[in-house]
Amino acid sequence: MFIKYLFLFVLFLLTACANTPELDTTEVDRTLTPKSVIAKPEVSKGKIVLWGGTILDTRNLKDDTQIEMLAYPLDSRHRPLLESKPLGRFI
Repeated sequence: MFIKYLFLFVLFLLTACANTPELDTTEVDRTLTPKSVIAKPEVSKGKIVLWGGTILDTRNLKDDTQIEMLAYPLDSRHRPLLESKPLGRFI
């Protein structure tokens, strides 16, 4: 019985340490920011963006939920650099 629980515990620990696959960002246009898209939306049409930041507000609507974000530049691991100047807001 002890061996069974030990095996399950070790299996759980190994699963928790598993890596996630890398995000393919080769097609991401890093020059586009929320402010630049608002200023010239025609330039961003069909482009792929990768934005991140902090959540400012959430709105529960009838069919979906909107999340308002304050965008920050992202580091090499796609985490927001909160000490940097914000890049604008997006929903």
